[in-house]
Amino acid sequence: MFSKYRNFFIFLAFAAGIFLGRFFTSFLFYFLCAAACFFFCWFFFFKRRIFASDLVLLLFFFFLGAADFCASSQKIPAQEGVFIVKTVSLTHCVKGRCFSNALLKGAIKEGKIYPLKIKVKLIDFSQKCRRYLATYKVNGVLSQRRFKKYRYYALFVRKKAAVEKFPDSAAVVFLRALTLKPYQKIKRYFPQIPAVFLAASILGRRNILPGFLKHIFSAAGIYHLLAISGLHVGLFAAVAFFILKLAGVKFRLRVIATVFLIGLYAAASGASASVLRAAFMFSLFGLSFLARRKVDTFNILGISGLIVLLFSPQQVFGASFLLSYTATFFLILGFRLFPSDSRFAFLRYFKILLFSSLFASLGTLPLVAYFFGRVYPLSWLYNLLLIPLFSLIVFSAFVFLLFPLRLISGYFAQSTAFFVNLFLFLAKKLGSLPFSSLNIRFCMAEVVIYYVAAALLLLFIAKKRKKGRQTTFYER
Repeated sequence: MFSKYRNFFIFLAFAAGIFLGRFFTSFLFYFLCAAACFFFCWFFFFKRRIFASDLVLLLFFFFLGAADFCASSQKIPAQEGVFIVKTVSLTHCVKGRCFSNALLKGAIKEGKIYPLKIKVKLIDFSQKCRRYLATYKVNGVLSQRRFKKYRYYALFVRKKAAVEKFPDSAAVVFLRALTLKPYQKIKRYFPQIPAVFLAASILGRRNILPGFLKHIFSAAGIYHLLAISGLHVGLFAAVAFFILKLAGVKFRLRVIATVFLIGLYAAASGASASVLRAAFMFSLFGLSFLARRKVDTFNILGISGLIVLLFSPQQVFGASFLLSYTATFFLILGFRLFPSDSRFAFLRYFKILLFSSLFASLGTLPLVAYFFGRVYPLSWLYNLLLIPLFSLIVFSAFVFLLFPLRLISGYFAQSTAFFVNLFLFLAKKLGSLPFSSLNIRFCMAEVVIYYVAAALLLLFIAKKRKKGRQTTFYER
């Protein structure tokens, strides 16, 4: 079993090591343990003791994850002073304040620069740090805040604070244009509400959503649709692949070009955990198809998670990462235990839609209750109606953005705006129904108990189904 799902188990070992590194910080100890495991892994491999080699390999990645987290841990030298900050989201200004997500790249103390890499909420009273992907040197106050289960840093820039902008590199100019040009095209063709809806749902700019739209998504339990994930990346890849086909590009070049465009889309939409997972998985599937190599979905999921955590181990503690990978895991496992085979295409599509919503909802229920203090018992039913409509909106929006003809763009803009208004109307009505959401909060112990019980239940079902298949085989 380990050899079949080796990459997935390595990803789990690496993630577990990061959790260990958070509570017990000792980079040198973990590094020496990882080096020893690496040596013994090769030793057992050459001795052809495969089981021992595989076991030590897991221990190697376990200690490597702990060492990686310890190496990326950072201490902030001062809570008030001069900071170097880079805006990584579109700026939203309200009542003399500009809000954006930013990356704290360094702190200056006594003339010395301390390198940092911490995500912060930038609250700018000077209204000078407004340019997307620009880097600034600011005088500000850094404070740690807490919202429910979240702990985050907020950087306040006073109204009369000194702000200095650094020159933009060519890569920054390119990435800025990659994001802002689609957003400007959307604003040019769409009314205000559909425009911010599409900017949030296909460009990942949720911070510019007005409060009433956030409430509609939250009340109906469909806020997950705003996270750029496999649905968005899959539809984007399909539209891009079809346009390349119309342009006469050969098949293998179309696949390579589509993988490249997926990477650009992931960068333009903010490179969150969910979009990185989807982009890596689609890219790995496409490249394995070109190489004519059959790969397991769990291994693809493991490779994508390992790549994300290698560069940013702190993501394993975030709700976005945990929800994205947990939902995908339960989707893959659920469809293996309960195949959606059917003679009729419509019935097969309905079963896929129903099972997808049910597996993802049940798989992420304790995490949603832990992070947000609410559960949505009817969201899996609402998804049966809203996901097809949302998919149509996303598909139409991608055709609108990627197709070069203005006449077709205008037609798709009108139809997409209609479907957006219809979607918001239905979501608002469904969210107002009783029992759409319940205020239930899980503690960490309850989350662990839930997943242990789920694992035992799934093992029991898998054993029963395997026994049933063997009985059917012998009867034949």
